[in-house]
Amino acid sequence: MAVKKRSMAYPIAELIEVESEGTTIIDVMKIQPYSVIEKVLVRVKTASTNAVNVEVGDDDDPNGFIEATAVNVADVVIGDQLGLISAPEVGDYLAKDDGAGTPTDRIPHGGKLYTASNKEIKLVLSGAAGAVEAVLEVLVLGHRFAV
Repeated sequence: MAVKKRSMAYPIAELIEVESEGTTIIDVMKIQPYSVIEKVLVRVKTASTNAVNVEVGDDDDPNGFIEATAVNVADVVIGDQLGLISAPEVGDYLAKDDGAGTPTDRIPHGGKLYTASNKEIKLVLSGAAGAVEAVLEVLVLGHRFAV
């Protein structure tokens, strides 16, 4: 069989710095159609002064990429653990339950494919806002297909 067509896949590697606004949902990044988001990491650049958690998701699942994780310690990277040892940081788009019935038995999952337009990666903090809002660096990795 001959190769009929060759198309491009463009890498996505975006680093977005956001400052929390209490519990207001922040639209971090617009997702182009035919994109696959494979990994989302959050680095706490400036910690919040209150015990608050960050969640990162999209329009369909508010914690699809990052489950509720504390942001009151600076220089912590969130989203680099599947929860095989401790409570999971990553959401269902990046890791799935292996069916063993315990929340810490999760296996890697390949991310999420977006075929529709008007989708965004969203970030929200839960808990009481502190005197100092958290400053977070959100790293989004994936690729987009030329269709």
